[in-house]
Amino acid sequence: MMRTKPNYDKAKNAALKALKKHNIQDFPINILEILDSYKDIKIIKYSEMARKRNCTLEEIIEINSSEDGVIHYSGDRDKYLIAYNDVIEHQERVYWTLAHEFGHYLLGHHKESDRTSLARNEMTEEEYDAREVEANFFARFFLSPPPVIAMANLNDYQKIMDFFGVSYTAAKNTLNYIERSYKKGFRFFLPNDLFNNLKVFFNKVSYGKTCLKCGVFSYLKDSKFCPNCGSHEFHNFFKGADFNMYYPGIITNKENGKALECPVCRNQETEIEGEYCCQCGTHIVNRCTNLAKDWNGDFYHTCITPLPGNCRHCPQCGQPTTFLQNGLLKQWTVEREIEKQHQQNQLFLASSH
Repeated sequence: MMRTKPNYDKAKNAALKALKKHNIQDFPINILEILDSYKDIKIIKYSEMARKRNCTLEEIIEINSSEDGVIHYSGDRDKYLIAYNDVIEHQERVYWTLAHEFGHYLLGHHKESDRTSLARNEMTEEEYDAREVEANFFARFFLSPPPVIAMANLNDYQKIMDFFGVSYTAAKNTLNYIERSYKKGFRFFLPNDLFNNLKVFFNKVSYGKTCLKCGVFSYLKDSKFCPNCGSHEFHNFFKGADFNMYYPGIITNKENGKALECPVCRNQETEIEGEYCCQCGTHIVNRCTNLAKDWNGDFYHTCITPLPGNCRHCPQCGQPTTFLQNGLLKQWTVEREIEKQHQQNQLFLASSH
């Protein structure tokens, strides 16, 4: 007899297990990279399917019985094919679709029903609804886990959308689910290993703020100035462009702040005593350039802690850093124009194929 009731605990536990397995430490999740790690799953875009079959997108949607995406199973080869609509305007919808199909895969819906397709016309309404509910529940706990949202005290739709990369509808439904659960006396917790993996993410939520001038989101604890542009005006209405993602900078040793290799001559002998490259003399520690004189008339850095290798301004006083002053980092306005040009070139290349 086919199962007609959704198993919520099974879907939730599968999502938490997947978060642990793939060592998730930040959100949004790179779902395509995760799916690509499974040797028995192949991913294909609707646009690619249309090109290969020499037909229209509408015909591909009809073939797959879904506007968003579908997962097919070949029992003979024990292989899966996930096809998704890459032409949809809202990427959050694609993101959710891929996680939804991933849920079908991990929950073994094809094998328990012995079907190659989970389309509505392939089974009874009750059977179809049970599996759809489970896959959606999996997607919720995988993409925007309610325990993480509850423990981070995120109670704003916009922030959930920004931090987890989900749509307004998904954020609203998840927040409503958390509120209903609290009213029933349920409390949310994370296993210790998952909590430890997400410490940096929780720091983002706790200390993160968005610069009003450059729109960068940074989360250096107790910062008073933007590490990107030096502005002291912030807001916390929504999460801007992630500073570490869009401005990677120079990789430094977290313990002593030294560049792992000299950014000028590429010398990797940087653990020798001192803050300068032993080959070309470049200053390889990113510090605040705000100087003051001591009683002997000697200059010293007022903000003494070495800064991350992508900081262009000191988050404590707003002054330029040594990496910016010495030309090892470009001004944020220049870096942004370079990124814009790169994105335009990518769009042009994509449209030319």
